[in-house]
Amino acid sequence: MEARDIERYLAELGAELKQRGIKQPIRILIIGGAYMLLHEHAARTTDDIDIFWLEGDAFQQLRGILSECVLTITSRYTLRPDWFNYLSQILMQNDIRIPTGKLWKRYGPLYVYLPPKEYILALKIMAGRSKDLDDCAILLPQTRVKTRQQAQKLIDRYILPEAQQKHAEQIEDSLNTLFPNETERREEMLSPETIQLMAQTYEEWMHDSSVVARPLETMNWAYQRICAGEDPWTGLGNFSHAWYGYAKDKRAALVSEPLTHPEQETEYTRRWAAFCAASAEFLCEQYGVPCPAWVYESRYSLPQPWSGSNTFPDIAPYNVKTTPLPFTKRNIFCGRGLFKNKYELYEWMLEARRKGITDPRAIRSYARKKEMSIHGV
Repeated sequence: MEARDIERYLAELGAELKQRGIKQPIRILIIGGAYMLLHEHAARTTDDIDIFWLEGDAFQQLRGILSECVLTITSRYTLRPDWFNYLSQILMQNDIRIPTGKLWKRYGPLYVYLPPKEYILALKIMAGRSKDLDDCAILLPQTRVKTRQQAQKLIDRYILPEAQQKHAEQIEDSLNTLFPNETERREEMLSPETIQLMAQTYEEWMHDSSVVARPLETMNWAYQRICAGEDPWTGLGNFSHAWYGYAKDKRAALVSEPLTHPEQETEYTRRWAAFCAASAEFLCEQYGVPCPAWVYESRYSLPQPWSGSNTFPDIAPYNVKTTPLPFTKRNIFCGRGLFKNKYELYEWMLEARRKGITDPRAIRSYARKKEMSIHGV
């Protein structure tokens, strides 16, 4: 099922219930893959519509008629018998708390609610399958959950203690995957001396002659890699390493060379050419680098809006509001924070220390404010 299929089947289920004279509201909560399709616009399909019943009494009273209506839709579209699936609620009723959710749509007497995305995130952390972790990667940036400890608090809010014990290994694996740079509640932090030594070692690496001498990974180089079939963010990521790391003193050279276009251009190569041009303009504006003339060529404006993603083609309304101007004027709506990076964060933390700031939280806050001023996230 795709999102439009889910809406069609729910609408027809509501119509069938209404036709049979049902007026009492039947309230359901959408979870699972159906939620990801309807609310997060995930680029995939689902085999069923996972739901939780919000009112047990209504289900008991209307079970017979409801079954008839569900079977009618099953036969009409040759669906799986469990396309309208509440098995998860049967299996998990003693493991979880179920929020009321927010009314999303009403189809006759069928009232469809959506839970907070944090709730779906907690369930998927507990489930921990590969596709659940993929969904977590979509949900996490849209929540305030930034650390392992915050994720655990979220789990504590929605997953009961006994269930956490039962699924402890899976939850642990999920958290390790989602927060790979955090160990679980260490008893002590690294000493200031160790941190200083790490910083010194990093600086030595950054100025090592073998790194500085590497060929420049320019924007044109990145675009050629994209045209050759490499994942776009592999080439753009390498360009970012050059821009923020080993070649930050050569930024003008990183974008001065015009893009070399393939003989056979496609929609794919045209889109990424526009993305590269927008990126070059954005970065030059933010860092005071003279912007090369090639980025302003009309060929880098797309005829149709694009999300800036091969995996997720739908344009999120939030991205329409937050995407920087160099992208939107080329019809690209990819959101902000694309070039947020660890190099600058590190430099800003050093800058905070040079200003006499010693409290670790204050140092982090200083760096984050600088990050917000450029990248918006």
